[in-house]
Amino acid sequence: MEKSLEQNLEKQKKPWEKLRDLTSLVSQEVNSFAKEEYGVRGLVDEHGLIDIDRFIGAPGYSDEQLIKDKEEIYKREVEWSGARDENTRKFYASEYGVETERDIVRLYLQKKEREKNGQMEMFVAALFHKILKDDFLIMRASAYDDYINGIDTVMVNKKTGDIICAFDEVHNHEESDRADKKVEKIKKKAKKGGSTLSIESIYFIYRRRCRNDLEER
Repeated sequence: MEKSLEQNLEKQKKPWEKLRDLTSLVSQEVNSFAKEEYGVRGLVDEHGLIDIDRFIGAPGYSDEQLIKDKEEIYKREVEWSGARDENTRKFYASEYGVETERDIVRLYLQKKEREKNGQMEMFVAALFHKILKDDFLIMRASAYDDYINGIDTVMVNKKTGDIICAFDEVHNHEESDRADKKVEKIKKKAKKGGSTLSIESIYFIYRRRCRNDLEER
């Protein structure tokens, strides 16, 4: 009876909720490996995103730069959520009972995760993890890399700690021109030599190489 109840509850979950739960499990596996192999705790958050907060105070890093990165992230989230727009604030207050800027941003991000692009990012990371996890570490890029550098997913060689590739995904439908805009954006970046990952995204490589140096000695 208990098992049947659990199965019924699982069936009632929406697709994005299943992806969210799967992403949480993948995040636990990634963090377990990162802790054991690189000595990094909490490399990704429950959403599978590389977590900038984990690198503040870490050796080899500029706290000032990380704080600036966080400020830039928040600045963009405020802008995109409309958290400082009077009508938007009234809407959130009447519909959700929230009035502060940070609460509006928080609800905006929750909604964003449920949209098709958010689901696509979770699905791609989970799929690659399932297929390649023996040899590669698959993570969703930090919010900074997503917003500033246009990178969604990072793939790392587990043995060497080297970044193999970083790429972007976008969901599109017939009535949308977003894919075309994305292609043009990618072309412009390619002409400039491609995107560059922020420092928090390569921290574990730094730790890996430090460990290798110690082992060689």
